[in-house]
Amino acid sequence: MIHLRKKKKNSKKISHRISLIRNLVKLLIIHNELKISLSKAKIIKPFLDKCITIAKKNNICARRNFISKLGSFNNICYNKVFNYLIYRYKNRNGGYSRILKSGYRNGDCSPISIIQIL
Repeated sequence: MIHLRKKKKNSKKISHRISLIRNLVKLLIIHNELKISLSKAKIIKPFLDKCITIAKKNNICARRNFISKLGSFNNICYNKVFNYLIYRYKNRNGGYSRILKSGYRNGDCSPISIIQIL
């Protein structure tokens, strides 16, 4: 029986999946908006929300945990989150991003969505 397995695998091995999630979250933090497939958007939304929740504590432990979540130090992401985003979401308890469906891709007809940081 398969119980308590809620993560989507998206037909990738775990190392590829983790690096894909980290890279997409870094791009989303830098650009505030990404146009990607719906399945990838659903995978990175909870990861991004957890990263911002960790960063909201704004102490040295939270900064180190944030860097370890993203896998490597990216100065642009780090500065944007700790100098801008945590103050914008100070009074919000989750829900830092949203997914908007925007049609289908021409080549393979897969659903495309826009994920945004609110």
